[in-house]
Amino acid sequence: MSVLDAIIDGTGPSFGIGRRGRRVLRSGRRATGVIVGIKVTRSSSGEGTNSRHYAYALDVEQPQGESIRLGCRQRLAPQREIVHVGSQVVVRQRRRKVIIDWAATLDELEVEHDGLAESAGSWKPLRKPPPAGVEDLERNGERRRIARGRAAQATVLRVVALDSMFGALENVDVDVQLTFDDDGSTRQALLRRIIPPDYAAFLLRVGTVLPVGVDKDGESITIDWVAAANDGTTVAAAPPAPTRDLDAPPPPTASEKLGDALQGMLAGAIAAGGLSTEAPEGAEIDFDTWVEVSAGLARDAVPEADHDAYATRLGVPPGRWADASRAWQVRASSDWRTGARYGEAYQQAFQREP
Repeated sequence: MSVLDAIIDGTGPSFGIGRRGRRVLRSGRRATGVIVGIKVTRSSSGEGTNSRHYAYALDVEQPQGESIRLGCRQRLAPQREIVHVGSQVVVRQRRRKVIIDWAATLDELEVEHDGLAESAGSWKPLRKPPPAGVEDLERNGERRRIARGRAAQATVLRVVALDSMFGALENVDVDVQLTFDDDGSTRQALLRRIIPPDYAAFLLRVGTVLPVGVDKDGESITIDWVAAANDGTTVAAAPPAPTRDLDAPPPPTASEKLGDALQGMLAGAIAAGGLSTEAPEGAEIDFDTWVEVSAGLARDAVPEADHDAYATRLGVPPGRWADASRAWQVRASSDWRTGARYGEAYQQAFQREP
């Protein structure tokens, strides 16, 4: 029996798409849907974790030949980054409810998923689909910073994947050619450790011209991913060759500089015996488990009602996640060394593939 069969029969995990979702996935009419809108939001829980939510508007083909627009909020994993506005997906439709059949979609695209896509994520039908295009409420502050900067167009010249002790990460170094809107001047620049949002990952290709904002000192360059995803890109016919020497070490990012400083402080604290590694009273889980579960809840956009079931799968005693997480949060808020250690470990855990 596959994971999907177990979920549908009620013998699988108790969390996920729920009874209504299982019914649509089991008995809904198979059809082709085109992604026409994506809305990204984030919610916070009382446990200090953040969950990212994706709502999709889909034009779903009907037996008579026309299409109707339906909406759902759904977690797609793995390989969510292959979905963007304009993508075709396999859906199941039951009356006015639609669910993306992610396993079938990946199978049609011949994308390996090792059965992981059969473990359906969270799902919620939407009476009102999101508007056409991309709306990402997480990037409102970023877009204000772009608006204050100097407008430019960044032509992608080279994309260099990065590795770490945990394997390949989602972030990349990107060589670009900047062309400023105000005077047409150009220069090459390096964008360090770029992580494109899922809906815009397909744009990070050599030759793509992306809208950016450059701060006054010219050091900080921010890509306007929302504008790029909403038809804000062009393609350069013959982009210039990058001049940066790949054998030369790239300059450190601001976060790397801060991380090095924190690492030094943490190493000193550990050497002096000033960093407690024991679980606080009431935690019942070690530091590494707290980090892994916290990062997984956010990365996988697990609904708050399913947090305990998710944590139990990763080794937390049943019913104890909320209290354990709260105990560690109290420790981190009262001890800067634990807080700094958590921040670094959380970032690494969040970027690892589930």
